[in-house]
Amino acid sequence: IVVYLAIAPVLLVMLMSFRLRYSAWRGIAFKFDKDFAGAYRVYLAPAAMFALVIISLAGPFYLAYESDPGEDTEAATMNESSMLQYPHESESTQKMDNVNDAQTDESGYAIAKNQSEQYICEGLNDDGVVCDDVYDTEPESPYSSVEAFHFLPALLFALIFSALLPYFDFINNRFLARNARFGTAKVKFLASARDYYMVYAVWLAGTAIIAMLWVGGIYMAGAMSGEGSGLGEPSGGSLMTSILVITVLYVLVSKAYIKTRRYNLLAGNLEIGDGHRILASTTFLGYLWLMISNTIGYFLSFGLLKAWVMVRTARYFLDRTT
Repeated sequence: IVVYLAIAPVLLVMLMSFRLRYSAWRGIAFKFDKDFAGAYRVYLAPAAMFALVIISLAGPFYLAYESDPGEDTEAATMNESSMLQYPHESESTQKMDNVNDAQTDESGYAIAKNQSEQYICEGLNDDGVVCDDVYDTEPESPYSSVEAFHFLPALLFALIFSALLPYFDFINNRFLARNARFGTAKVKFLASARDYYMVYAVWLAGTAIIAMLWVGGIYMAGAMSGEGSGLGEPSGGSLMTSILVITVLYVLVSKAYIKTRRYNLLAGNLEIGDGHRILASTTFLGYLWLMISNTIGYFLSFGLLKAWVMVRTARYFLDRTT
């Protein structure tokens, strides 16, 4: 991830340079200025924020793993369990490191070691009580000490990243537009950061609602499973299935919304030279139907219609660009 974030600005500049170099209108070719320093200035902040989110998510697990004593804990747990099971035994009979298939201790226990490294004692002790306990010697997971509050920094960084996401998208599109050329004419970008916040506000609000649905659904599903749902009452599984269906539909709708609004903001706010405007008029419902029909055709053909999907998508955007 670090290597990719380090070279991503260079890859983007090279990609845009290639695409525009082989694009033309009325015989005049486009081009893209290779401003590598500007690319790093634009993408350094979002890359740093994204890295902070990832580090704060992985940090609690890493620290819990590093602080786990490992084999010492396993040995101590095994010894403690042995002492609790055989308080009357001498020290020599408590050592089971070299136990073979079966042997009998001083108290009459038949001790065997099974394939899963568990110790089974069978037989009669001095009081005539059958010992049939099986105690597991597997150590406790090192991640059991991770608590929910350990992820508060991750939540904070994720909220900050979400709040800055519209601005990051704005400076990205502004960078792409300002470095584009049509022949010798420069390209201006007329949109503002406020325009992007208005688009992303709807998407972020919908995403927050979906997140709250999942939190509430998990809580209610747990309550239903604890109490037991009666006949005719919805179960926790049906509730989570409904939320999953709603989430899938939301992903499709939100993708169509963001895609069309972002394209209209970028292509619809470009000015070439002195007053030559580009207009974009993609619609949310039109692109949503395009996505649905493309997906159906792609899966029914087992992927053979991938080129058809790509051509339809490109034609849709170009037909609505003037």
